[in-house]
Amino acid sequence: MTALTWKKMTAAAWQGAQELTPGAVPDGPGVYVWWRDGEPVYVDCARRLRVRLTRSDTHLAGVAKRPSTFRSRVRLLLRERGALDADAEQARAQVDAWISGCSVSWVRSPSYGQSEEDVFELLRQRHPQLHVWRPRDGEDEWLLAYVEELGGPEAAGRVYVEVPIGGPERYGPGAKTRYIDAVRLPGVRPGGIRYHHGAQLEDDLRGEAVEVIEVKRSLNRTVIGQLVVADDLARVEWPEHESLRLLALCTVGDPALEWICEERGIDVVVVPRT
Repeated sequence: MTALTWKKMTAAAWQGAQELTPGAVPDGPGVYVWWRDGEPVYVDCARRLRVRLTRSDTHLAGVAKRPSTFRSRVRLLLRERGALDADAEQARAQVDAWISGCSVSWVRSPSYGQSEEDVFELLRQRHPQLHVWRPRDGEDEWLLAYVEELGGPEAAGRVYVEVPIGGPERYGPGAKTRYIDAVRLPGVRPGGIRYHHGAQLEDDLRGEAVEVIEVKRSLNRTVIGQLVVADDLARVEWPEHESLRLLALCTVGDPALEWICEERGIDVVVVPRT
């Protein structure tokens, strides 16, 4: 199959953010690119393009409970340009206004797996800056602080963020895909933090030590449960790894829960809150 190119994404029909409607977007897997003034701002894939691009609680919602990665990307760009107000409501309005001037193009994929491959290929091509992982506020910054404590991205090995596990592809209908905050492979070079890429991660896992990382502001029961689940699923889905370490990364510890983590083989690392 021919690799997806930026030329094809540019040639695809564009839709302005303000005019985007569910009826204009196909309901299937594919790759999409958000553009501003003819330059790519954000690229990703989705199992259902229509839901991802038009549902009120995803990319376009100014009142979303949890901002999408696209909105977070826009917020970071505006902050870097000194164009983001300190007031939360004003900042949200500025992000909304900036997004309203964006357009999106999309290309259908035969499968979600192929769309993941296509995104990686696009990021590898003419716009390598989009492949560079850039930390957002909160959990990303704490992950970066941990990597810096290990000597920096190269010394820390390769880190994949938002790694899916436990989905319906393996366990059948009804199984919910979980996302591990980060998976670190200390022995893989070149190092650095990068977005998840299924095929490459699978290759990197062979014969390597694996560190499964869940990041939270405070050590709590949720993060412990997430690591216990990730441990069991990883041992099934990644049978060729050499060893597995579980790590709770937080900015505030809890002596009682730290004892429980020790009993269950979970390491706890506390980093300064930025």
